[in-house]
Amino acid sequence: STADIIVFAGVWFMAETAKIINPDKKVVIPAGKAGCTLADSMTGEDVKKLREKHPGVPALCYINSSADVKAVCDSCVTSGNVFDIAQKIPGNELIFVPDMLMAQNIDAELKRRGTPKKIISSGGSCCVHDKYRPEIVDKLRAEHPGIKMLAHPECPIEVCQKCDYVGSTKGMASYVASSPDKTFGMLTEFGLVNRLEAEHPDKTFIWPYGVCSYMKKNSLINTLEALIDPRPDQVVTVDGRVAVQAKKAIEKMFELAK
Repeated sequence: STADIIVFAGVWFMAETAKIINPDKKVVIPAGKAGCTLADSMTGEDVKKLREKHPGVPALCYINSSADVKAVCDSCVTSGNVFDIAQKIPGNELIFVPDMLMAQNIDAELKRRGTPKKIISSGGSCCVHDKYRPEIVDKLRAEHPGIKMLAHPECPIEVCQKCDYVGSTKGMASYVASSPDKTFGMLTEFGLVNRLEAEHPDKTFIWPYGVCSYMKKNSLINTLEALIDPRPDQVVTVDGRVAVQAKKAIEKMFELAK
């Protein structure tokens, strides 16, 4: 960004990443220290202990993790590049944190590609995506013949295996844009559904449930407040040593994603 101030209307760990990449800019988050069940499930110390149990095994962390977790991992990944980067990492073992459901999907995808690895995982899950169940896929297919089912890889593997497409938010948006189909079942957070409904008024989006209460702590009012006179808890700071190490993991992701 070319602006002197970056307003990040997400959750705290996402804003941390923006600050790490833009250390000379002021990054504010309207909701303040809005948490995340996934990012809050694991600390850097937890990762260190896991790595001590598995010496020499490379460690990847999902971008939806805290700065101190990124700082003790070799690389981070997004939901868009996770499968490719996991495949590129040398060796037949891989530590992946903190999303244990995404770890299951990595395991299945690498086996499908013919490049299996032992995936060692720990952590938690997203409070939105972990609620989806295979039965909802069956129900929507029965109610809407011909529907295309889309899921995020933070969903349980049993759900993903029943869907037509599994991928990142950007990937799901691209799938919808290029598809001639008109009805889509969206197993993800409601924010994407809102956007797709606006972008594709000729298409129908069936969304069963799933709202991130943490993300929704950001509002127009506290966004305006953060722009005019941010409170101390709205200004994102990252310890300098942690930021330096975390940036290495982010830069490694960009390198591996080429």
